Amino acid sequence: MPTLLHLLLPLQLLLELSPALAQPLIQWQKSLGGSNNDMAYSIQQTNDGGYIIGGVSNSSNGDVTGNRGNNDYWVVKLDSSGNISWQKSFGGSNNDMAYSIQQTNDGGYVVAGRSDSDNGDVTGNHGLSDYWVVKLDNSGNISWQKSFGGTNFDEAYSIQNTSEGGYVVAGSSKSPNGDVTGNHGMEDYWIVKLSPATSVAEISGLTPSVTIYPNPGNGTFTLVFPYSLSPIPYSLKIYNVFGEEIYSSSFSNISERLTLNISQPSGIYYYNINGEDGNLQCGKLFFTN
Repeated sequence: MPTLLHLLLPLQLLLELSPALAQPLIQWQKSLGGSNNDMAYSIQQTNDGGYIIGGVSNSSNGDVTGNRGNNDYWVVKLDSSGNISWQKSFGGSNNDMAYSIQQTNDGGYVVAGRSDSDNGDVTGNHGLSDYWVVKLDNSGNISWQKSFGGTNFDEAYSIQNTSEGGYVVAGSSKSPNGDVTGNHGMEDYWIVKLSPATSVAEISGLTPSVTIYPNPGNGTFTLVFPYSLSPIPYSLKIYNVFGEEIYSSSFSNISERLTLNISQPSGIYYYNINGEDGNLQCGKLFFTN
């Protein structure tokens, strides 16, 4: 004859299993793209509760604008409900494929993948395909970009921020030359550590337009602008070695000279001057207090 214990055991088992049997429900879903192939490979929740997505697009319509040709990096910022806040295409006339994206300490983003291009947004290609690392500000504008690799196929699949403000990139390489050493044959893991200095100061394709002096200085710096600059608004941002923004200023109707007074501890800092038409200049500032 069944006892009370026999009757309670199945009930207890059911209660223990019920959390495991619960299934997640769709809160919302969105389809994003255009009439051609659009593929997302990486997503991360951002500090504002939204999401940043990195992937590939071959479209030039629908949600996608600015395609440079063939496949491009396609970066999409969503709000917390999945609505597009902004979207940008990056690349050149050949195939450019983003596989990994991370939010950075300054509120921007860093993207890594593969590029076969050597035009458009891409400079410094070493051969067939390179690691292509792109740093974006929080609005999706390019702060800097750099190609890494050799003469064969090199493809980055993952990028992470590091504790001191640099980045580490992992992927595969078939190259035995260029930036790559020690290849064992066919495809190898290729791990690349980027320092904060490499990340900010060594930027391809920029011609210095603004003179800053004294540098080193004690926090009072004079910026000298060439007469050829367009009379549009410009912004100056300064970062410490951890990639944290420590100073920001906007100015328009620039005169020939502009004096800044900035109080920071002694050390190396990095500046970025942007205009409405893109990145103007980046470099180092040396504070000697």
